Amino acid sequence: MPVTIRDVARRAGVAVGTVSRVVNNHPDVNQELRERVQRALEELRSRPNARARIFARNSSPIVSFILSNRDFLHPFHSHVLQGVEEYCEEAGYFVIYTRFRYSPTTVAAELRLPGVLQSHGIADCVILAGANFDNFITSLEKGGTHYVLLVNDFVSKRRRDPYDQVRFDDYGGRWKRRAT
Repeated sequence: MPVTIRDVARRAGVAVGTVSRVVNNHPDVNQELRERVQRALEELRSRPNARARIFARNSSPIVSFILSNRDFLHPFHSHVLQGVEEYCEEAGYFVIYTRFRYSPTTVAAELRLPGVLQSHGIADCVILAGANFDNFITSLEKGGTHYVLLVNDFVSKRRRDPYDQVRFDDYGGRWKRRAT
């Protein structure tokens, strides 16, 4: 369960508002209190909850398009990204594109995730394109991140449940959506 602002305030012996001012780097915080809050954040291994910040600022939900283990956008991926962006713009979502390189042999718990995923809750959903492996999917699932996987370049030895994935047919020119 993620650490809350109340947990940090309790550990530091300060008010919730003080923790908020420290996290948001407000200058009007006593240095000794600032240090206590920062120490509590470290002790609790707290990550900033970007989703809470987004909610508090009343901004758009975020979809992240992650291209894994590729040097450039293939024309197919660029068309998908463009379609996602156009749809999301109309629906009031914001799209973030990022690349992610990782080894299929890295243990899931040791993957250094892209910045958009490191800060708890910044992405409402992730679209995974490029070459992906089990370790990344496992890491996302353990972190509770919602995702859609373009599975044509997914490399796995385990059988996947037929949901949260899209498979496409290069020859027939159609998408195949697997039943949920």
